[in-house]
Amino acid sequence: GAKRLISAEEAFLHRGYRWSQIRVIDDETLRDIPAGPPIHVILTCPGSADRYLLEGDRKRFITDWEAAQALGYTEADIRTVSCSRLRSFLDGPQVP
Repeated sequence: GAKRLISAEEAFLHRGYRWSQIRVIDDETLRDIPAGPPIHVILTCPGSADRYLLEGDRKRFITDWEAAQALGYTEADIRTVSCSRLRSFLDGPQVP
């Protein structure tokens, strides 16, 4: 019942969405749909305990996992990618 910004392609793929599910609607209809919280993904790479919140093209180091959980993030939000893929994202401000 709400539109939600998917902040990065990694979040889209992590949630199991497919490109064929995207529907184009007119601007007026889109404006009438209430906005919900954005959909993000948390990235890590093999052999690393570090976790990063991905927002667009920026990764934000999560300094305190318990604080991130208090913001609503869970283990199910974590996607493991190659370390080189993780390094390819720009650094953003730390979380929380």
